Formats: sequence, C-alpha cells, structure tokens
Amino acid sequence: MALETRPLHPLLGVEIIGVDVRHVGADDFKSIVDRFEEHSVLLFRDQSLDDEAQIAFSRRFGPLETMIRTVASQAREIYKVANVDAEDRLIPRGDPRNLFNAGNQMWHTDSSFKRVPAHASLLSAREVPPEGGETEFTSMRVAYARLPEDLKRLLEAKVGVHSLEYSRGLTGEGLLRPEDAGQVPPVPQAASAVSHGSRETAR
Repeated sequence: MALETRPLHPLLGVEIIGVDVRHVGADDFKSIVDRFEEHSVLLFRDQSLDDEAQIAFSRRFGPLETMIRTVASQAREIYKVANVDAEDRLIPRGDPRNLFNAGNQMWHTDSSFKRVPAHASLLSAREVPPEGGETEFTSMRVAYARLPEDLKRLLEAKVGVHSLEYSRGLTGEGLLRPEDAGQVPPVPQAASAVSHGSRETAR
C-alpha cells in the first residue's frame, strides 16, 4: 500500500500520514527515503520517541555523524537544543549555553562546517511551547533552479569557507572553546553543492 502523504507547501515538504517511525517495514521505509529525496522535508506527527528510538530510526538512513563537544552539549549522536539544563532547570539569560544555541535561530545549513556535511537531519520536538519557537525550512534546491543562468554560471566557480567558530561568534565572543573549535576547522564548500541542499535544524 502506498504511503499517504499531504503536501506542506507546493515546492517543499510533505507530511507522512499514519506512520509510526518506530515500526516501519522495509518497503515503507524505501518509500520514505524516496519521498525525502523528492521533497527534502518530511513531517511525521504525533510520534512518541525517546533518544534510543530516534537513534534507531536515524540509523536506517545511514551511519550517524558524530556530534562535536560544545558548551551547550556533550552528546555524541543527538544534539539537544533546549533552554533547560540536564536537571530541568531554566538556563539563565546570557549563559554561554543559551548564547551558543541562539545561533540555531539564524539561517543555516546543517553540518556544512564539516568536510562531509550530513545527508539529513532528523528532528524531534520533545517539549513544545504554546506559541513561537517554530523551525522554518527553505529549499536551496528550488532557489538554485530559479536563478538566472548567468548567476548559476558565476556560482559554479565559487567556493565558500564554512566555519562554525565564525557563525557562533555572531551571537557572542568565545562561545566555541579552542579545544572544541579544533574539532571542526573551517572547510571549503563548493557554492553550487551547498545550494543544492535543503537542511535546517532546531529542537
């Protein structure tokens, strides 16, 4: 039986209806992968996931990247974005962990600061505020396709340097410790390769 889907936008994203990601057969998973490659963003509502279940589903897409250590997280497979600490206490305003996570509110492409960026990001919202806090997505694939041909030709020859240390420096000084920055030195990425992606993350 074909997966039931609902468009989220005419150009980007579909909702996968009636699927529990903890229990997906091989055929349905292949269809999920096909939908992801076609639409870039998939939404699964009303899931009940703990870290282990999220990791298990994520691994079906391929090997997981290793997260880097930062002032905000020591996780190796799941990066947790929150305004509370491990004891569920509110992190004070101005705390380096809050300033570091504020960088997620800027437009960004996940893992582009790594030599081999992630193929996908799998996000789960564990506690949702009554209003605000939305994660927004954009399709660079669509944007690139709509560029004038002369601008495409210009971009084909361009290389950008991606740096986590620089981007986090936009929200506060010294947020990436030298030992953490050493894990991810700045890397060059072809402008057209980054433009073909469509990734965004916050949790």
